[in-house]
Amino acid sequence: MQIGSLILAASIMAGLTALTVSTLEPGRWITSYKVDAVQAPMFDAMEQNMMHTIANGGCIRNPADTSMAFLMENQWLPSDFEERYSWAITTSYFTLGYGEIAKLSLTLTADSDEDAEKLKSAAQGIGSDWRFEPSTRSLTIHRTVPFVRSEFDESHFDFATGCFIPPREG
Repeated sequence: MQIGSLILAASIMAGLTALTVSTLEPGRWITSYKVDAVQAPMFDAMEQNMMHTIANGGCIRNPADTSMAFLMENQWLPSDFEERYSWAITTSYFTLGYGEIAKLSLTLTADSDEDAEKLKSAAQGIGSDWRFEPSTRSLTIHRTVPFVRSEFDESHFDFATGCFIPPREG
């Protein structure tokens, strides 16, 4: 009976400690939430930009325009997207292998050392590949995306050039 009471008491104390920490540091929790919230729409918009580049040129290349303004202009992101977050948001694209895969990178840069520490703390909960740079107060999150996605794509993709070959008529 005493062991059960000790386990219950320990569970209650752990819960109270977690509650105290979360109420004392709401900024860190909010930052974690915002880091999670910014990723999905940003990476989706970046993929759309890559698809736009492929559709216009037939080749998997880094997009000519990687700016936030371009992503919002094409309505891949809401027009007020940058205003929702207190960080500077930048993107970069890098093709891998024979060009059939791209590494998309999203960089969030804080204005202050305090906000940078919150970003670093929030990064601990990110499941994907990331890197924090203290000197620039920036968190970079990476996502690898295949653009040759099916057997049809593969049979019509020239790995030497990184370009799609139109199917032959007839």
